[in-house]
Amino acid sequence: MIENTAMDNGAAPGALSGFGPGVVVETTEGPQPVEWLRPGDLLLTRDHGYRPVIWTGRSPLSVAPPVRIAAGALGTRIPDRDLVLSSAHHVLLRSPQIELHFATEEVLVPVSDIATEEESGMSLADPAYGYCHILMGQHELILAEGVWLESLFPGETTLNLLGAVARAEIATRLGQDAMARLHTARPLLLPGEAAALHPRSAIAATRMAA
Repeated sequence: MIENTAMDNGAAPGALSGFGPGVVVETTEGPQPVEWLRPGDLLLTRDHGYRPVIWTGRSPLSVAPPVRIAAGALGTRIPDRDLVLSSAHHVLLRSPQIELHFATEEVLVPVSDIATEEESGMSLADPAYGYCHILMGQHELILAEGVWLESLFPGETTLNLLGAVARAEIATRLGQDAMARLHTARPLLLPGEAAALHPRSAIAATRMAA
């Protein structure tokens, strides 16, 4: 497990988190599709109440494979509707098993680590669309379709994948000093560690969505 740290975002080198088309997040104006968000919009966060969006961006699905999580695949009405994410997008998990194995109550896991072939509620998304990226003043957990998901973490790999224009915009909005001090909102599990949450299958991890 990687503790909360200033680090690259993503399950593997070259990975980039992102929300697929039509994902709805909680705002002060009610539920809104990610495509509608603009800097200044206030989103519900797990740790700090409503916080403003600093920057939004788009990228093609080619930057990371998409995963579709079917409604109810993570528990009763979780997510509320089908949820499309980059396979590198981190999902918040919480359970006594997590505390037993990792000595912390909550962790972030790439959705690819809990999207197994055995989980019939999950499948590759239609590759015809792109990802939306949401940057906050710090790495936050935001509520989307009833699931707590990470905002964009502007690590070096992420910035490289987003390109020079986005890198410059993000640096202007956040400031270089703030970017250097960013930490992940929760510890990140290393690739494959989600499987340790159940002795036989990683499917149990899908029942731990916080």
